[in-house]
Amino acid sequence: MKKILTLKAILNSGYQLKETEEVVEVPFVVLKANSPMTPQVENEPKTVVFTQESLQRIQKDIIGKPVLVDHWESVRNIVGVVSSARVENDTLIATIKIPKTEERLISLIKLKPSPIQEVSIGGYIKAYEESNGLITITDFETKELSLVIKGASPDTKRLDAKQSNKQEDTVLKEQIEKLEKENKELKAKLEEKEKEISKLKEKLEIMELTAYKSEKVKEIDPRLVALAKPALEMATSKEQVDKLIEDYKKMTASLPTFNTPAPTNSSEENPFKVI
Repeated sequence: MKKILTLKAILNSGYQLKETEEVVEVPFVVLKANSPMTPQVENEPKTVVFTQESLQRIQKDIIGKPVLVDHWESVRNIVGVVSSARVENDTLIATIKIPKTEERLISLIKLKPSPIQEVSIGGYIKAYEESNGLITITDFETKELSLVIKGASPDTKRLDAKQSNKQEDTVLKEQIEKLEKENKELKAKLEEKEKEISKLKEKLEIMELTAYKSEKVKEIDPRLVALAKPALEMATSKEQVDKLIEDYKKMTASLPTFNTPAPTNSSEENPFKVI
């Protein structure tokens, strides 16, 4: 089923108006490929994009189409013709040719600022793909171009090829909200990873301290090891372990000492002598 719509384009300020003795040529930016728009299509708001391939077909189809005023479809309302079209950097540019017999119209176009800044493109959607509310137009048949006044109220079939500031703000707001949500999720994941790293680091430090205690306890008198173990287990740093070991080393000097006679000593005082 064909869908009728109109597409509004803007005066192409990047190109100069050309004038001969008989005609005036004015270029317009018509469409941009893959640029989302939200028009009324058959009285329903739809998000629409044109493919690069559809622009190439429109470029060929649009040449020779009549230029009207305000979509009044009548031979009397033809004021010009589309003389050429080209696609540059995903942008369709059409040039309209207006005879100088249209003196009033040409004078309005030449005014600075000119009240005529836009054209509306009328035609049919011949082929499209629709998914999740997005219409991707793959083939479009151009019927005519119409000169319109900038700021005029669009009719229900008009598709504005320029996103309004409000639409741009809405898109930008949605992009910002999406990025903020992604940043929040990434931050939560990062905090979780940092907690895991902190736990692993703490576990590693405990293992290293335990190994350090096992080595240092060998430096004190074996008779004090059992006494030292509870205090060493309470130590939370190598500095504390070192201090405890030094304290227990000092305690060694106060421990009682005695010499055990060798079993080979046969003196009467030796209780360990071999009989």
